[in-house]
Amino acid sequence: MKSILFIAIILLIGSCMPLANLETGRTLGEDKQSFQVQVDGYFIDNTYEDVDGVVPNVSLKYAHAMNSKLDLGVSITSGGNAQLITKYQFAGSQTSKYALALGFKLGIQALYTDQVHPIRLYFPLYFSYHPTPKYALFLNPMLAKQLVQGDHNSNFYGLTAGTNLYLKNNELAIGASYQSVQTGREISQFFMLGLGLTHPF
Repeated sequence: MKSILFIAIILLIGSCMPLANLETGRTLGEDKQSFQVQVDGYFIDNTYEDVDGVVPNVSLKYAHAMNSKLDLGVSITSGGNAQLITKYQFAGSQTSKYALALGFKLGIQALYTDQVHPIRLYFPLYFSYHPTPKYALFLNPMLAKQLVQGDHNSNFYGLTAGTNLYLKNNELAIGASYQSVQTGREISQFFMLGLGLTHPF
């Protein structure tokens, strides 16, 4: 029974719930926009008997700068999860070596069941160090809460680390993420590797 439940959680949540934040603590900057394609692989351990393997996820994200400190955006994933995204940079600038930002995301998954559509609240913190204009290092902890009417409420605790490479007209982010999921008294973990390509304009 645990194996069946865990498989359902991974296929319906893990493959489409975006948990790895492959971005720095900088916002876009005044009058800027961006489009990002991100591909993740979720590596599931065998915490629940023989359940393990790799589950893919693809997400598309559009962001628009409301001012130099605040970005608003939307995203969708391969599993039918949609998000409204906010990001506020409270330390540093678009040219400083350090940057810190707070985020909030409100998500809903349309492809879950006919009657149930989980609501998810995400609370990420973005920190990055930019030693040169060519690349940056980022470290992004995040808490996410899944709300399902009647059952299966879960808490996700995660940490994403990686690097952001500034190319001629694009940005390439490479990162790894560890997530711990608590549903009732049960706790499971999984690991992710991700690649994101962002085109600012």
